Amino acid sequence: MTELIQVIVNGPPDAMPAIVEHVVKSRLAAAGHMARIESTYWWNGQLVHQPEVRATFNTTPAMFDAIKAEVARLHPYETPSIVAVPLHGAFESYVQWLNDVTKL
Repeated sequence: MTELIQVIVNGPPDAMPAIVEHVVKSRLAAAGHMARIESTYWWNGQLVHQPEVRATFNTTPAMFDAIKAEVARLHPYETPSIVAVPLHGAFESYVQWLNDVTKL
């Protein structure tokens, strides 16, 4: 079975739709999803509470470095959260579609 990953990126609501569009349109990921979240984190010695959008991208491990570079280039945060987690047990036809759609 081919390994898949999900890349997770949080960011401001006004910036994330364009980032998701760019990553998917560039075929670095087969799909992108967005959900509004409330984030709490430390930044510059202050505890920050703010609305964000969590974007997730379904892709292959081979695309992670390119996604990371593009998100870092487009993201307005100085230190964006860009992480990947493995996906296991995916439906076989979904895996095939994802591999067909992303650049390999």
